[in-house]
Amino acid sequence: MQRLRVMFAIGAMYGGGSERQTIHLLKHLDRSRFEPHLYLVNRTGPLLKQIPEDVPVHVFSERSGDSRIYLPGLNYRRRIADYSTCLQQTGCQISYDRTFLMTLTAAAGAERAGLPAVSTVVTDPERGFAPVAGRFQSLKRRRLSQLYNTMAQVLAVSDGAREAAIRFYGIKHERIRTHRNGVDPGSIQEQQKQPVENSWWTASPRTKDSRILRIVTAGRLNHDKGFHVLVEAAAKLKAHQPLCQTVTSTPGLSTVRVLPFFIWGNNLFGCCDFSLKGKYETKI
Repeated sequence: MQRLRVMFAIGAMYGGGSERQTIHLLKHLDRSRFEPHLYLVNRTGPLLKQIPEDVPVHVFSERSGDSRIYLPGLNYRRRIADYSTCLQQTGCQISYDRTFLMTLTAAAGAERAGLPAVSTVVTDPERGFAPVAGRFQSLKRRRLSQLYNTMAQVLAVSDGAREAAIRFYGIKHERIRTHRNGVDPGSIQEQQKQPVENSWWTASPRTKDSRILRIVTAGRLNHDKGFHVLVEAAAKLKAHQPLCQTVTSTPGLSTVRVLPFFIWGNNLFGCCDFSLKGKYETKI
């Protein structure tokens, strides 16, 4: 049986949820039915080493280089053109992307190449679009509306994200459906076994007289992740439980003190008492 050649597209391999889900899909896609490729804008990020060895990686910055000419939208048009060319050169039959910034490139490139595209909406755009969309937001929103309503399939990671995307982008109900993120228990258990390289954290969770309470959360330091609530709660909790230690693991930061809690970029969940989710994750 001929395998379906799929191009996965994402900006880079940073430590966020979309990058991890991309790695998850690349690892577990049935190789008897699919032949995955990966397209990155830049070859950077801590998850690069987790890309399966049998997945060819195509990188815009390496294929096209830097442009010495600056014009608004030029790099965007260059990425679309390169992605379209890459799809044709590799013989890929379908494009898949995550995050709306990558959809602007990948879905448009697939459209130019005459190939079907699938995009995943990974957050509530009513909250998440404006903070990261940058300039020309009205143009980007209008273009995304066009792409979402003409591509083969739009997916959303939750019912709440799907409903918000319908409202925000005007996506037709029949074009978008919920497909929840997968979980790789084996990978989680393997990472949990990795040592935490910090003597303070690996010290005994007990003092001479009592046990230390440790709380861990993870994610970007922004309002939607609920860190303002964590800061307020930790301050109140320490008034009643002086031995409470609150830590967040966040991408790109290492050993940074943010009162009243600490930040480390290591695996901390194997030795905490409980962990906290983001502000909206239980709602959508």
